[in-house]
Amino acid sequence: MQDDQYLWDRTGEPDPLIARLEQELRPYAARPFRPQPRRSSWRWIAAIAATLLLGATWQLTRPTPSAWQLDSGRRVALGERVSTGPGQRAVLSANGVGTVRLDPGSALQVMAAPPGLQRLALAQGTLHAFIFAPAKSFQVDTPAGTSIDLGCAYTLTVDERGAGLVSVSTGWVAFQTGPRESFIPAGAACRTRRDAGPGLPYFTDAPLDFLQSVVRWEDSGDLAGLLAAARPRDGLTLWHLLQRTTSPRERNLVVQRFAVLIPGLDIAGLNRGDAAAINQAWDALGLGATGWWRSWKHPWAG
Repeated sequence: MQDDQYLWDRTGEPDPLIARLEQELRPYAARPFRPQPRRSSWRWIAAIAATLLLGATWQLTRPTPSAWQLDSGRRVALGERVSTGPGQRAVLSANGVGTVRLDPGSALQVMAAPPGLQRLALAQGTLHAFIFAPAKSFQVDTPAGTSIDLGCAYTLTVDERGAGLVSVSTGWVAFQTGPRESFIPAGAACRTRRDAGPGLPYFTDAPLDFLQSVVRWEDSGDLAGLLAAARPRDGLTLWHLLQRTTSPRERNLVVQRFAVLIPGLDIAGLNRGDAAAINQAWDALGLGATGWWRSWKHPWAG
């Protein structure tokens, strides 16, 4: 019998049977263990990083809700465009601000604004606004300028060329393009143009010849026809015309006609453009004192 020491420490002579088994089993011997790099850990790290990045991107691009909601109850996001097709209408409302109705064929966008201010942008169509927010806290941008609510209800229209019309039913609206402003009271309207901003406000109950003369002045500068057709109530239009005259001669013509329609004006002061004379002329129109809009940066404010 062979020494079985071989089975313990492979010393001595192996048993022939053992030697034969080793020979037959050699192809199946275990290979040396070689640790593999831990690739799975890097895959997990990459997956986690991608997830975090995706989450951060979603946080950055997630729509920010505005104060406005549709009549369906859905909140409108900042920057979202609300459009109405043929035969379609839409109603937007905001707590503490008011309600806006869109006629068919309108396109409106909710814009970002500083705290305390609500801004919309009307690209085209017709908007009916009923606003009870504090004055100057609701504005609508148009291609021709910005309508600024002074506590009112009004209709704003923009056509495909960017021109429009502001028509006020209650309260006041200021329409502004750069330094040019028009103040539009209840019962009055004002045309707007992309290249010229607000036109001359006029009362819509004026005779047809006066309404046509306003259009002619805005289109061609026909001053004589406008002055001849003006009534005392049309002092609103002449007061704004004082700010639009391009020469001392034209200004004097406006002042003289204004003084005939509204007696007691400071003619010399108006010709000089004095702030006190301009404020006095406004007060004489009976449309309210100038104090409530003195915070506006008028060129004549002193």
